[in-house]
Amino acid sequence: AQHLLRLDGHNLAWGGGYRYSRDRIDNGPLLRFTPARRSLRWSHLFVQDEVKLAQDVRASAGVRIEHNVYTGSEVLPSLRLAWDVDARSMLWAALSRTVRAPSRIDRDFYVIDPRDPDAYLVGGGADVVAETARVAELGYRAQPLPSLSWSATAFYTDFERLRSLERAQAGANPPAASPVASPVAYVLQSLGKGGLRGVELWASWQAARGWRLHAGAVLQDV
Repeated sequence: AQHLLRLDGHNLAWGGGYRYSRDRIDNGPLLRFTPARRSLRWSHLFVQDEVKLAQDVRASAGVRIEHNVYTGSEVLPSLRLAWDVDARSMLWAALSRTVRAPSRIDRDFYVIDPRDPDAYLVGGGADVVAETARVAELGYRAQPLPSLSWSATAFYTDFERLRSLERAQAGANPPAASPVASPVAYVLQSLGKGGLRGVELWASWQAARGWRLHAGAVLQDV
């Protein structure tokens, strides 16, 4: 559901959504989801406001709150600023935070040790939390001719709490929150970090009537 309002120079959008699914998995001899049956629910609420700061400057700020069955509520804010340099070009910048909530593979997936059916090589991580990404973007787009437009965007992303595979202590049982009680050799956790930076370029040219050309490239370092 989404509702749009215009109030004294503000363009306000707000709404929410809900999703529900039921899993029923037939486990194999070596790969297992525990529990095999599970109900999953996702819900979200969001609000965003766009306002004109000056004749050629616009800003928008918003926040989205997502809820999942594994980590509860996650907050996703965003802020964008756009400046119309002239009638045919625009400079913009954005800051945002996004997450990847744990899936059943992160929490409920187990690999059985073929040498010992009562032990596990890999165990789902009861301590796996949502992966987070803080993103900064700076872009420029222009249409110098009616038939030609192009854009360039520089971006940087800082990742935290990425999924990692960690060795468990020898002979140790999984955490108390784990649905299994057998020894686990490796457990999934959220100890990874990373960074991503790069530039994205694209252009579009209406070469003739009925003939349009597009070109693009992404250069990035992970």
